[in-house]
Formats: sequence, structure tokens, C-alpha cells
Amino acid sequence: PLQPPQPPTNYLSTAEGFTEAFNQHGCNPPRHVTLCTTSLLENNKCEWLAEAGAVYGVSPPLQCAKRDSVEECMTAVKNKECDCVVADSNWLVKAERNYSLTPILHEANPIIDRMTIISAYVRRDAGINKMADLRGKRAAFPLLDGIAWHSVLRYLTNKSCNDIAFNFFSEVCALGLEKLDLKGALSKKYTENCGMRQDDDVNGEIQALRALVQGKTDVVFINKTTYNLYVNRYIQKDWSKNLIEIVPICPEENPKYCFISWSNIGHVFTSNNLTSLRRHEVINVLTKLDQYFGDYPHKSMFSMYGPYNHKFDVLFHNNTKLLETNHMFKKHPYNNIPLNFEQSLNASECYISKFTTGFGVKMAPSVLLLILSLVSSIIMNK
Repeated sequence: PLQPPQPPTNYLSTAEGFTEAFNQHGCNPPRHVTLCTTSLLENNKCEWLAEAGAVYGVSPPLQCAKRDSVEECMTAVKNKECDCVVADSNWLVKAERNYSLTPILHEANPIIDRMTIISAYVRRDAGINKMADLRGKRAAFPLLDGIAWHSVLRYLTNKSCNDIAFNFFSEVCALGLEKLDLKGALSKKYTENCGMRQDDDVNGEIQALRALVQGKTDVVFINKTTYNLYVNRYIQKDWSKNLIEIVPICPEENPKYCFISWSNIGHVFTSNNLTSLRRHEVINVLTKLDQYFGDYPHKSMFSMYGPYNHKFDVLFHNNTKLLETNHMFKKHPYNNIPLNFEQSLNASECYISKFTTGFGVKMAPSVLLLILSLVSSIIMNK
């Protein structure tokens, strides 16, 4: 005779050894994937994400560790105290060069305007119409050693390795150059003329744009997002009240998109010498969390990329659509967009050779090259 229906777990429990195997899942000692955070707010969001993942059975579980800065987090990942850290594209070169870290996942978005897009912007009345017209002009960058800095260096050295990058400009200004404690004429050439200083309330992107608007520099290399904030009057400052017409300068190689580089919004960095098994484990945990709590049509109890405590871009960027591995660069639409920054890190020997050793504590040789170029320029102009 037919047996009455019963729950699957009751049926499976009759199988020899099933109960013991079911109750002994997991590793001993227990394993975790430890994500490093840089603020109390980030750490709180990470712990919420870890709890939500535990409810959904994500294994090994996510664990959170707090440090006081991205530098400290990268050091912790390098020293195997943590497994991974999330940082934006300004850290791509520094992570590899200074900490031996590599991005294994990217905060991706297929909409171009929501990526990190670095373009050259000038005032329309400056009479600058093409990249070659920038030679001998004053240039400002949001950050020394950041993505805009390296994008321009890559672009210029790819044009001609003999004309090494910053021979190109008469003056160079970037947030972070003031830390080199330059004196006299060099100080004016680098830090005083454009007025960029460390300021917790005003980031380097806004400061570089301000220098252009105020006529203290001729060209700025900034993210398109910053440009859009200005033209749409979202920057509420005295210097931005009267809009100055600013236009991008398109590279001859990229007239369609008109930028010198693009990259993903952010990246998950791990140690270069992580075992393939552990690397797969980190990728698996974070992509599982992305599937459950990412930017998908279904509703979940927690949003991985949404605002947290009424703050934007906490831990992950709000414009993130999903986490992608390096395989993304072979897929549409990314494989059809030129001048990707992540892939160019190893594409040019001329470009990479400038960053393989340190200058001072953590300065790349490109900085020394830049300084020597301007010293010779100053001497020749006297």
C-alpha cells in the first residue's frame, strides 16, 4: 500500500548516516572571509551584510574587521590579517606597487556615465581644441598618484616614450604634492599657483575644477561625474555661482566617448599570493552576497549597494550594478569601450616601468621624473 506523504526531511532522515552528515557541516576550525573596513559606519554596514548572509546560508561566513584608513586596510590584507578590502580606482596602481594587492572583483555598471571616466576639461575661451594644444599649459590633477595622474601619464607615454609625460606641461598641480615639502620656485610651480590643499570638506576633484574656473590652471583631468555636478549647479560654492563654459578635449583615438581612460567604480583587492582556493572562496562569498542583496529586481531585507544610515557610497558605491570578475572585460559592452585603465596596467612596458620602485617612502619614480623635468624647465627659462 502507498505510504502517506511526509516532509522531505523526515524521509531523508531514514537514510543511514544522513542525520550525522547533515549536522556536521562546516569546517573545523571555522573559516571566514574577513573584509576590512575603514570607518565605524562601514563596519556597521559590513556586519549587517554578514548577518544577512548568515540567514541565507552564505558560507564561509563574512566577517568584518576595522582599520583607520585604506592604507591600514591594505597593509592588513598584505599581512594576511584580512582577506580583502574595497577601494576606488585611485588605489589601483598603489595597491599593486606598494602592497602587492590585485583586484579580483570590480564594482561594475554597464552605463558608461556611471563608471569612473577621466577626461581633460578646459575653458571654452582658452583656444584649446585638441590634446596636442595642451603642451606647455598648466595642468591640475585631483590626486597625486591617483587614476587621473596615471591615466595622463599612460596616455602621453603611449604617444611617445621619449617625451616622458610631464615634460609636456609647464606647471603641474595635484593634491598630495604639498606633502613633498617643496621650496621656492618649485613650490610655486607645484602647489601655490593653483591653491590646492588637503581639506576634509573639499575633495581633490572639486579643488582641481575650482582651479580651472578661477583661471589658476589651463586644463584639469577629472571624473565626468564632477563635471556633471558643476554644469548642473549641484556645487553650492561662491566660485561656482557664475558658470564658466567648460568643454572636454577628446583624444584623437577616442572621439566617440571623449575620455582618456575609464575604469570600474570600485574594486575588491586581495593579496597577490593568495592561493587559488582561497581566492575562489572570497569571490564566491562576495558574489553570493551580490546575488542576494545586490541591485536586482527582487526585494531583499538588506541592500548591499543602497544608502546606509542616510549616507551614500558606504562600503560599496551606490551606482554599482553587480560585482564582476576580470572576465567582464571580454563581455559586451565593456569589450567595445576603448582605453580601459585596469587592463592597461600591464599593457605598456614604457608605462609600467615608471612605477615599479618607490621614491621616498611611497612615491613613484614618475614623481621624481616630474620634478626633475620642471627643475630643468625653470633653469632654461631663467
